Amino acid sequence: MKSLRTLRLASASLAVVGSFLPWEQQGDPFPYQTYGIKLLPMVNDNGGVLVVLLSLMIVLLAFQPPKFIKNPSLWNLIISVLLMAASLLFIVRWLAHRYGSAGIIGAAQLDIGLIGVVVGSALLLWIAIINYSRLIIRQTKSTS
Repeated sequence: MKSLRTLRLASASLAVVGSFLPWEQQGDPFPYQTYGIKLLPMVNDNGGVLVVLLSLMIVLLAFQPPKFIKNPSLWNLIISVLLMAASLLFIVRWLAHRYGSAGIIGAAQLDIGLIGVVVGSALLLWIAIINYSRLIIRQTKSTS
């Protein structure tokens, strides 16, 4: 159980850090990088804030759920599904950029930030599924 908590924290950190790293790179003589969240020289958001907020909600629900939430495991699973769906949407957006620039030098390439977001989101979803299935198994054993 403790190892899943550590893996959850590491996965959420991977998704959050990936939001601040480059998501895609395009252009040959003058490369242009697209970030999830870019702070300098001006603030720009390409979906990274959504990833950060959902990741922080998952960590909050896992380690210190608010008292008004009746079933934090279910909400953790729902938010993890939303985070994974958003990550896949960003992959689809990259694929659209890639196919839109097909045949030209310097077509859009996947970069490390988006890979980190997708891997972190997938791990968070996997952990949420494991925790929710354990909860369901415990509940069915206690009612039997």
